[in-house]
Amino acid sequence: AVPALLHARRVTIAAQATAYERDQEHSDSLFDLPWNDAVKAQELLRLCRYLLRRANRFDARAERLAQRFVVRTFQPYLRNLHRIMSQAELGGIFNTLHEVYLDIPDDLILQYATAAMSRLQHHAVRTGNFALFCEPHGTPEYRPYLHIDDDGLYRRLTADRVDTALLRVERQKAVLETCHVAVGRITFEGLLVFTGVDISHVFANSIELVLTDGHSERAIAVEQVYRRDRWRTRGERDWYSGWRAIARPEDFAGLNNRDLDLVLRIHDGDRYLDTPIDARQMLHRFKGVHRAGRATVILTVDDDERIMVRRVAGVNRLGHKVKRFFRALRSALPGRTGWRTRLLYWLYHLWLRRKDIWIIGEREDTAQDNSYHLFKWIRQNEPKRRVYYAINGDAADREKLAPHGRVLDRLSWKYRVYLLHATRLINAYDLEAYLGFPGLSKRAFLTGYGDLLRYKRVFLQHGVVYNDVVRSIHAQVTNVDMVLTTGRSERAYYAEHCGYGYDRVAATGLPRFDALEPVPGQRRVLVMPTWRRDIVAPSYNKAAKPEIPFAASDYYRFFSALLRDERLLKTLQYHNVELEFMPHYEIRPYLKHFRIDHPSITVSTTGRDVQLAMRECSMLVTDYSSVFFDVAYMGKPIVYTNFDDEAFYSKHYKRGYFDLARDGFGPTCGTVDQAVDEIIASIERGFQVEEKYRRRAEEFFVLRDTNNCERAFDVIDTMDASVAGDPGLPSAPLVMGRPGEEREGRG
Repeated sequence: AVPALLHARRVTIAAQATAYERDQEHSDSLFDLPWNDAVKAQELLRLCRYLLRRANRFDARAERLAQRFVVRTFQPYLRNLHRIMSQAELGGIFNTLHEVYLDIPDDLILQYATAAMSRLQHHAVRTGNFALFCEPHGTPEYRPYLHIDDDGLYRRLTADRVDTALLRVERQKAVLETCHVAVGRITFEGLLVFTGVDISHVFANSIELVLTDGHSERAIAVEQVYRRDRWRTRGERDWYSGWRAIARPEDFAGLNNRDLDLVLRIHDGDRYLDTPIDARQMLHRFKGVHRAGRATVILTVDDDERIMVRRVAGVNRLGHKVKRFFRALRSALPGRTGWRTRLLYWLYHLWLRRKDIWIIGEREDTAQDNSYHLFKWIRQNEPKRRVYYAINGDAADREKLAPHGRVLDRLSWKYRVYLLHATRLINAYDLEAYLGFPGLSKRAFLTGYGDLLRYKRVFLQHGVVYNDVVRSIHAQVTNVDMVLTTGRSERAYYAEHCGYGYDRVAATGLPRFDALEPVPGQRRVLVMPTWRRDIVAPSYNKAAKPEIPFAASDYYRFFSALLRDERLLKTLQYHNVELEFMPHYEIRPYLKHFRIDHPSITVSTTGRDVQLAMRECSMLVTDYSSVFFDVAYMGKPIVYTNFDDEAFYSKHYKRGYFDLARDGFGPTCGTVDQAVDEIIASIERGFQVEEKYRRRAEEFFVLRDTNNCERAFDVIDTMDASVAGDPGLPSAPLVMGRPGEEREGRG
């Protein structure tokens, strides 16, 4: 019918048409998924080739109609050929495919090949890439270049012999995450988001940050930055998806005292493409007025996340200051969002603005971790320092804080005013999530009051990080100004792989380490495993349900067998050693499943002080809990029961720079018998640490003293990581995960 239509001189329309219903039960109609039939696909391909050859004799309009018919009709067949034909069979028709599609315009193919995979398959045919056509789900190698045409961005492969514009970048977005203002420079940092693109290399294109007021503009060079957090989030894609641009005073020549939009510009020869820049949540922290020497920089983010930058300099500074005053006054008028808080802020501003207030805390109702130990040290050793501990007024831990003074009720108006005037915000957990205004989400707090915040953010950590948790701790995610770490390797991980650089990571040791003094007494083996989110319903997510019943899990079977092992129980009794079983908080509701009835074994539940338990123990048995660093710091032996190593690192965490078998401070055990052997051996050695594990601990812990709080205070006071001393780099480049699993060394 189609060839006849091409040759016809006249076409008529029948007065009536007869329709037949296909037999759906037998599915033997010509129209029942014919693209799953290799014979029909080859017949249609021959027809397409014939049509295109015949269409060459007609005018351009007829030729394009024939091409449209081919693309539209054969598109589902082309996408399915690699599934229904062998490689040898595909080889027999590939040259014909290439001939058919070689001269079909890209725009026509793009009308019907709308999915990225379909476009890749058509690209393989157009460019004669037989290997790619046979395996379209592989990972083709792209050129590190972005091409630009009238419709936007597109890419090409390194293997291309023919140029096409089929590999489109459907959407592109630039995000601004941080804006650090200093004398002589403004550092903008953010993220590149290109749909369907793995930003695995630095693009050869010139990329610029453009400052424009709509009439004039200045362009600043942009460099791409290694972003491990994005690489983890995107399933090991987007290694170089970060960007950074540094604007200096001369870059604002002719643009001072104007509201400037930010645009990311990508160049391709004489062409360029401008992409608007959106704000990320933490950028709201940088809103408001920043001093930059004799100039002032004002960053605003409106309700639509539109970003505006203004650099105020010269004689206009006074006029702008007056305008800002009246704008602030209007925002504190009744009826405006948050007006009471803003009114209190301005009423107390002249009194509090130079008080150098530090706010420190943990969770809303706790004082137990690094924050508590640092606060206690400061109050005892630096009593003139205006440091305030934030905790709920009805919290049980408030009593232990009362003797030290300067405790703020998080629910009070005083706390709100002091927080907005603080110069340091210090926590061992997520800062604004736990120290922001009660009742407001982190986003609402930053969005509503970010223009008033001027504190430096200090992350104390609540334990040594050794797994690759970069997705939640990367510098562009947290916007933390200083991180306190323990040891060379952890410091290098934060500095090199988490985006902080060595100037924002101090090797002080954890403040709580100062209190890690062993308690003499009964010899005790502390068994302290962590939890698994697939076998319990976590307390913070009531709607979650376990994937595996707890009693049917390998976790339960392993520790149940360990606690009932006859050899272990006899050894404990013979040597008069106790065993304390202290599982993670999330496991404690399931303790009823364990049948423990032996005089040498005790089970600790809620209320037992974890740090005291570690100080009282003679050795630690754990699977992956980071408390093993605390115990190793005290020079005590450790046994690792990482029986489910592969499952744990596939479901729960990603391997980091510290591998238990390679770097751990004790033997790793995959079975109950191995664990029992190692525990008994340690008991019989009098709980002495073996030499090779002692050397590993000495290599990791550069500083093992009781001056951790003092170093932490000095760093926070000066915001200078170097005052804690330079422990040097690790003896070898970090291996992130096990060798061969992924890229090694410093990013």
